[in-house]
Amino acid sequence: MVSCGERFPDPERDEFDKTVLIEEGTGTWCVNCPRAASHVEELLINLPEDSVIVLALHSSAPDTFATAETEARVKTLGISAFPTIIFDGTEKAADDKVSTLESMYSEHHTKLGSPLKITLTSSITSDSVIYDISVNVSSKLHSSFDGVLRIALVEDSVPFKNEMWDGLSHVVRRLPESTSTDNLTFEIGQTYTFRRALPRDASWGFPLTAVVWVEKEDIEVVQAASSKISLASLTQAK
Repeated sequence: MVSCGERFPDPERDEFDKTVLIEEGTGTWCVNCPRAASHVEELLINLPEDSVIVLALHSSAPDTFATAETEARVKTLGISAFPTIIFDGTEKAADDKVSTLESMYSEHHTKLGSPLKITLTSSITSDSVIYDISVNVSSKLHSSFDGVLRIALVEDSVPFKNEMWDGLSHVVRRLPESTSTDNLTFEIGQTYTFRRALPRDASWGFPLTAVVWVEKEDIEVVQAASSKISLASLTQAK
């Protein structure tokens, strides 16, 4: 994990705007986590919706929203203190102040482009969420690179109340480990299409957000995309 520092434009990464992936290590038992979550929400207020994606990774008992999948991601990211906010897999925020988050967002979205453009179309059945994914690779790249395709499913707003929390946001419901078919080589100027699916629990509320990203071996997120799924989408699918 590296700290946020000065960044310089990279011609290989300038072709496409970067969608920033923010991951929150959090818990319903955590005294300071509601403050961090509210600061993330404050950050989002004035940002274009497609410029940032948030995954709230719940961890540790007695948090009933923690799963084996979120625990695995927390471990992979090296999160050992809560709350922890991580940008694009590799940069941990020094604190959860809004000014700090704004600065880090600017570094990642404004100064860092991406060599990939990801387009995601999601659809829903009675028991599944379908991900139709298109990845365009920049023609400005000097060489191909290896990456891992990851997907997640997020419940945007969850009713929950205890002495610290009054509702939860961006709750990760599914975040499967990658398989061998997700390990990819991205060639210069090429376009790739993929279809993935995740089971949906009928108890989860709407809207849901389907999320996809490509990360490198060191977990740096190269690019991300998301697609909203409403209750109307389920009604239309029936």
